[in-house]
Amino acid sequence: MITSTVIRYVLVLSLITPAFLQERGWRGITPLHSTREEVERLIGQPMMPGGITYDLKTERVNVVYSAGGCGKGHPSEWNVPVGTVIGVTLYPQTRLMLSDLRVDLSRFEKSVNPLSSDSVFYKDDEDGISIGTGSTGEVFVVQYLPSRKDSNLRCPTTRQSSEPARSFDEYSNLKLSDEKARLNNFALRLQRDPQLNGYIVVYGRLGDHSDKAKAHAKRAKAYLVNARRIREARIITIDGGCSENIEVELYTLPSSAPPPTPTARCN
Repeated sequence: MITSTVIRYVLVLSLITPAFLQERGWRGITPLHSTREEVERLIGQPMMPGGITYDLKTERVNVVYSAGGCGKGHPSEWNVPVGTVIGVTLYPQTRLMLSDLRVDLSRFEKSVNPLSSDSVFYKDDEDGISIGTGSTGEVFVVQYLPSRKDSNLRCPTTRQSSEPARSFDEYSNLKLSDEKARLNNFALRLQRDPQLNGYIVVYGRLGDHSDKAKAHAKRAKAYLVNARRIREARIITIDGGCSENIEVELYTLPSSAPPPTPTARCN
């Protein structure tokens, strides 16, 4: 006899699997072709006004948007208008196994983090899909990036130091286990490119923001340094000021670039 727990799992899985792995974009959102207006019409408003994080029932979603095309005052990696989707990152909020996705892994290049074998990535550059799992095969992140056929939209120049910094990730009110999943993804980006530094900007609650922000930033940095083996000098913490809740922004920037500038969230 099938238990109610198993039935709920099957129902959730039937909803989550098609949404997580689609060859052409996600829920109709396609990097380099969709806009912020289309995203918010399809999945609603971000958690913070003008932000990039969307809280859905089965996943949290980060959508990175373009700051402007090549050579138009907003140096960018992609020659697309302001507000165009650059990439979509999905963090499952329910248990999802790689086997549940029923994906043909022969299309994907497999890589194991040499410093931490509990992180395995599968990447399909042709369609711009990346899947991150733990050693047990549990999926902790799915990314939709520009596909190879859109490579003609890539800017010929690299990022300039004058470009306003855009966050790699942002979140608030996460359990420690959930935050570690986000920091794992952040660490992998830093490990792949040793020329980048990582910035942790933390906003604390009004009234006690300074102490709480410093403690939260210290905990996040300690995890990256001790558990993920990122060199301490590459992780810089910044007190962002006050906000209604603890909020965190993560940035990966070249060592030659200026640090991100926090934006106070309260008076």
